[in-house]
Amino acid sequence: MSELDSYYKTVAYLESLNKAFVRVKNPEMYIERTRYFLELIGRPDKGLKFIHITGTAGKGTVSAMIQSALTGSGVRTGLFTSPYVQALTELIKVDNLYIDQKELVGIVDYLRPFIAVAGKSAWGAPSYFELIVIISFEYFKRQKCEWAVVEVGMGGKYDATNVIENSIVTAVTNVHLDHEVVLGKTVEEIAKDKAGIIKNGSYFFTSELRPHILEMFENICKENGAVFSSVGDPSNSFSENNYAIVNAIAKNLGISDNVMENSAGTTKLPARFEIVKNHPLVVIDGAHNPVKIESVVQKVDGLKKNKVIIVLAISDDKDYKGMLDRIMKVADVLFVTGYKSNVRACRDPEELFMYTQNAGFKKKCSIEKDPFKAFSDACATASENDIVVVTGSFYLAGMIRGLFFTEENVLTKRISF
Repeated sequence: MSELDSYYKTVAYLESLNKAFVRVKNPEMYIERTRYFLELIGRPDKGLKFIHITGTAGKGTVSAMIQSALTGSGVRTGLFTSPYVQALTELIKVDNLYIDQKELVGIVDYLRPFIAVAGKSAWGAPSYFELIVIISFEYFKRQKCEWAVVEVGMGGKYDATNVIENSIVTAVTNVHLDHEVVLGKTVEEIAKDKAGIIKNGSYFFTSELRPHILEMFENICKENGAVFSSVGDPSNSFSENNYAIVNAIAKNLGISDNVMENSAGTTKLPARFEIVKNHPLVVIDGAHNPVKIESVVQKVDGLKKNKVIIVLAISDDKDYKGMLDRIMKVADVLFVTGYKSNVRACRDPEELFMYTQNAGFKKKCSIEKDPFKAFSDACATASENDIVVVTGSFYLAGMIRGLFFTEENVLTKRISF
């Protein structure tokens, strides 16, 4: 069996463990199940210094920039983020390289007997996401990392990553409505859930701007003996406020301005307003909720292109109306499409189309269920000074990005660019 075959079989096995994160009577079980499994394998997370990041938008970018700054200062640092764009290995990184596919396969093989034991326990086997978190901790231990920067998967309080017991730094980028079925139907409920990562004695940072949410965060910090810092500026863009968090955390860690400029300041992530082609400009962004789409809209507005052509797919559990409302403000041409995934269902493009018509969108909107055909048609529509933006879903972003960077290339080079 080839290395790639082993990798794909391992990915299929992990995905077979997938369990949706849903509201249950005892959501603490997600933490307890992860903790139980970590105990089975000897708590590989012990001894790591953790930075734990959550928020509705920007948490992945902030996490990657902080990890890059630590690596640039000469500290061996692990990074866990989610979701991935093309290859599962993107989720786990040490210094400048993703986990090697052979090492991922080896760690999963090492864990299989423990998974069998856990499956017979009161807690049951870990879910797909929980196991990926566990794999990252095991990898960081094997790689002798000093620090680990960990992005929350969803929410905070009951996310599997919150098995971390003693984070040195915690942060909430911002709070908006997303994952309401699980996290709560109000901004206040979601903010409280995200604040669940604040640990006793940690340094806490946020760029959230609403006074009553900041007051909630500050009170939770006082209750937990954490140091509260608000770094948001209402005159800043989303990106500028994200950078303000990174800069504040870096200063707290004693990282120099020079390292910040040369490492965090140059950090790139796949499918985060990623330019993959010029003339016409082609941008791929995995924005998948209204606030992330708003950030895309801000950046598109700043480019001053003649015509904005959008290729859009949206997962069926997302606020498609809020996302479309924002997209329609900037789109001159809109192609609504879909994607195929074993993990997440896609909203019917015809439903997206009907919403645009009922909302009075007067510009061109087309349904093309084949995402590659939608992208091809969008590019054919564009002139040299136009912009084509592929957005709405990481699943769509990964499919279209594959036209420019192959998954095999990401796996073998262990980088995305």
